[in-house]
Order: sequence, then structure tokens, then C-alpha cells
Amino acid sequence: NLDTLIVTISMDKASDSTLDSPRSPLRTVELLHELGKAQEPVSLANLADRLKIPKTTLFKLLRSLEWGGYVKSSNGMHQIDERAILLGEALINNRSESVRLAPMLEQLCQLANETVILGVLDDQKLNVIYEQVFAPNNPLRFHVKAGISAPVHGSAIGQTLFAFLPKAESDALISKMKFVKLAANTITDSDTFTSKIARVFRQGFSVSIDGMYDGVYTVAAPIFNQAGQIKAGLALSAPTARGQANEETFIRILLTAGESISKRLGYVGDYPPTHLLS
Repeated sequence: NLDTLIVTISMDKASDSTLDSPRSPLRTVELLHELGKAQEPVSLANLADRLKIPKTTLFKLLRSLEWGGYVKSSNGMHQIDERAILLGEALINNRSESVRLAPMLEQLCQLANETVILGVLDDQKLNVIYEQVFAPNNPLRFHVKAGISAPVHGSAIGQTLFAFLPKAESDALISKMKFVKLAANTITDSDTFTSKIARVFRQGFSVSIDGMYDGVYTVAAPIFNQAGQIKAGLALSAPTARGQANEETFIRILLTAGESISKRLGYVGDYPPTHLLS
């Protein structure tokens, strides 16, 4: 590429003072931001024009970022690489999820007039931690406190989380599970649990009726992160009779909310991932 060759020659003759200036870190961030916004690889000349940076300086920045795995270059065209994507995800995750997601969870709670739970796996991935809980004013409602944990096998959220884990990982974890009976319809063996998560995987959501608590209906949907990995489970819980009577509506609004929250976390694929379901 002639443009790149000219810049390389000029760069060898140029002073490094520009990259040693206080603006250099800012220019690096601006460059990654510009590449992150681009829908396709961008040329050096185009980037220089957008960022108002001399080509010699820009070429040095690109070469350093390419060496570090943040930029991928080919035939004079440049795009973000894997480490830049991971950096973006880390920045997203570093923000308080409570602050970012609370309004959406509260809106879902008001819309359904039922209890909304956001749950994640604990460090051992054998229990679900109820990270956030929003309860309606409805006097007859399911009540649970944020911060408590529940065994995966009895939880609709747990079943959803397991359904979208890599199969080798979920198989290894299932072998460690203790299938204690918690309520009338708790799953109590590994074969039934494996069949259940396979069904959840196909349909994109889990329904549990009297599985964790007697008299409680729960439907749960997956939340995906920017990398397309399962991040959390989102659930609506209600008294069993009311949940069954409104099941179709609950599933519809829950899946809509699950997709919206996943997009808020940077997920851009199909919801649920159709490449997984094929």
C-alpha cells in the first residue's frame, strides 16, 4: 500500500516527541473509539482525516495497538481486535449494573404487576444469587429478598443460566449437583434436569411451577453480554394460579425485556441466539 509505505518512510525520519506528549493517551483512546464505531475496516487516510491526527503519528499508534492485540490491520485497512472488544466489555461491566438496569427492571415489575428477579450464578455455579428484586404493590405476591441464594436445579433462573452455558461446562457442573427436593415439583435427578435445560435451550425460556417454592410460578429468560455469553437470568414470579392464567402474556413481555436488557449490555445478536437453537 503506497500510502502506508510513505508514512513508514516519513515515520522513520520523524521525532517521537508527538507520541511522548500529554495528548498521546487521549489520542489512543480516541482512535479505539473511532475504530469501535466503524462498521467495517478503515484506511489510515480516512482515520487521519476523522481524527485530525498526522498520518505519521497515527501510524505509530496503530502499530503499537496492533502489537498489543487491540487493532487488527490487513492490506492497509484497520479494525479493532479481540483485546479492544474485551476492554469495551470490561468498561461496560465496571459500571454499576444496579444503576443501569434498575429502571428497566422496575418498569417490567410495573407492567406485569408481579415480582421481578435478576439472578446470577455464584462462584461455584451451583446456586443462583438473587442480585436484584423488585416487588409490586399487589398484596398477593411472591416475596423474596435480594442477596439470597437458591439451588440451580429448583430455580427457573438457574435452569435458564445452565441452558446457555457451554455444554461441556454444564455437564461437568450437573455431575456435582445434589438434587434436594424443595417443593412439590422440584426436579430431583440429573436426567430430568438435563432434559429440562435442553427444552429451555430450544424455546429460549424456562417455566417452573412449584419447583422452588410451593404455590409459586416463575418464568425466566436469559440475559447475554457483549460477547454473546450468558450473563444473568431474568424472572417473573407470581402465585401459581395467577402465573398459569397469564403465562402467554408473561412470557411475551419477559422475552421483550430480556432482549432489551441484553442490548443494554452490548449484545447485538439474535435473541435468543438462533445459531445456538439450529
